[in-house]
Amino acid sequence: MGSLVLTRPGWPHPLNVFTLELAKALEPLKVALFSAPLQRFALVEPGSELLEQFRSVLKRRQADRVWLVSTSPSAAYAFAQQAQLLKDCEKALAAGRLVFSGIGMASVAPLLRWAERSSVTVPVRLPESDGGQTAPSQEAGAVTPASEGAAMSVTSADAQAYLTWIQGQLADREAFVLLEAANNRDDLALGLQDLQAQVLRLPLYRREPLPMPLMSPPPASPVFVLLTSSALAQPAVQGFREQGIDPQKLIWLAHHPAIVRAIGALLPGANCRLLSGLGVKAITSGIKLFL
Repeated sequence: MGSLVLTRPGWPHPLNVFTLELAKALEPLKVALFSAPLQRFALVEPGSELLEQFRSVLKRRQADRVWLVSTSPSAAYAFAQQAQLLKDCEKALAAGRLVFSGIGMASVAPLLRWAERSSVTVPVRLPESDGGQTAPSQEAGAVTPASEGAAMSVTSADAQAYLTWIQGQLADREAFVLLEAANNRDDLALGLQDLQAQVLRLPLYRREPLPMPLMSPPPASPVFVLLTSSALAQPAVQGFREQGIDPQKLIWLAHHPAIVRAIGALLPGANCRLLSGLGVKAITSGIKLFL
């Protein structure tokens, strides 16, 4: 019997589909799931000045085509929850002037579901795809709850890879609206501006810290800890120590080298496994190597 402590941030809902699916996939491995989010997400409504800038960008006289670039699944989800933003986009959506883009297919899934409800086909342009015209129903169906556990936010490496790719995609009279978290890194925005692109940053949600919940009884060994952000490394280590659990004895799981480095800096010699992603299959495959 083992345990997986899931520190993944989330919205203030009951257990979501991803968490339930992960718990079910862990059952055959005899690994119990502890949900211990160290952050929660809260919607941020754009102020009147930012809304006016957004509406201006959407006008044809400002740009022939508008890219909605989602920096994470949560950014796209937050955008899709704001009725005023969706209403402002209706004309551009109906006119076929929107492009969906982002860091991975999971980051555009909520946008595709919005387009599907409007019965509109929107081109999807991603670094890992050919970016062709795609029917929303096909793309929305291709994104499973497990795949929505993909990268939580854009890293510096992600931004650089996107900027390298986008150089071959740029055209005249295009605007880029970055759907992102408040206080997000500015790598992507600055990089696009350096390419002479018209850029509007649209912060749609914020991250709020949470204390690690009391785990009683303590998780059974071996204890795996899934970290989804390097910013969560310090709170996680501190949270375990406050509960009398030695973080040096845990098996840390991460999907990005920056998180591995953060754990290594705090816990030299710690056992940390780099996963291929944050989908259910990637997580369970990483755990199997230790069982």
